[in-house]
Amino acid sequence: MNTRKQQQQHFVQRALWTRVILFVLVVGAVCYVGASLCDAKESGADMAGLMGAPKDVSNAENSVEMDDMGRFAVDQYNTKEGKNLSFKNVVSAKKQVVSGTMYHMVIEAHGDDSVKMYDAKVWHKPWENHKSLEHFKPQESSATGMRSVPVGDPVIKEAAEHALKGLNDRSNSLVPYELRQVMTAHAEATDEHTNFDLHIKVARGAKEEEMKAELHRTADGKWSLKHAGPM
Repeated sequence: MNTRKQQQQHFVQRALWTRVILFVLVVGAVCYVGASLCDAKESGADMAGLMGAPKDVSNAENSVEMDDMGRFAVDQYNTKEGKNLSFKNVVSAKKQVVSGTMYHMVIEAHGDDSVKMYDAKVWHKPWENHKSLEHFKPQESSATGMRSVPVGDPVIKEAAEHALKGLNDRSNSLVPYELRQVMTAHAEATDEHTNFDLHIKVARGAKEEEMKAELHRTADGKWSLKHAGPM
């Protein structure tokens, strides 16, 4: 009798444990599916945010990928227009997802004994082995007489340092700005002074910002920051 009662108790315990295990498995499956759906939703949202919106390429001037795209753009322009530009480097770049990738670049190239800046767009669809130059045009001088200046020019580096110093002098933050990149530079020179317009990328901590800086340099080398602020 005791043996039968023990068997019944053992059977009940096994049934309870089976239900507990099934419950745990069901809950785990529901959580897994829910997490997968959330990940898929977030991934879709990230892609949706990227589609159609150009995104900055970090450190474009040192990117092998951007270097290849920049050289391709210059080579295609030379072939189509019968020119003889010499590629120097990619100054800045953005990527845009549009049935492939559209590369928006500011390119520094040498031609006719001068270095100029060019705006270029290259469309790349790797699955079709397709790459085409969609736009290539020299940056025009502004109505005020400003002309593009290579960002690697020593005077532009000096101007950027003065712009950075001015930003930090005007800031109340204990964390100073750091210069990440000079995106573009323009200058207008007269007999008495030179005006500079810079588009720079700076960082404070982990946050990066793009700034516009207007500077003035006298003939005897004295600098002053006229304006600096977000683009």
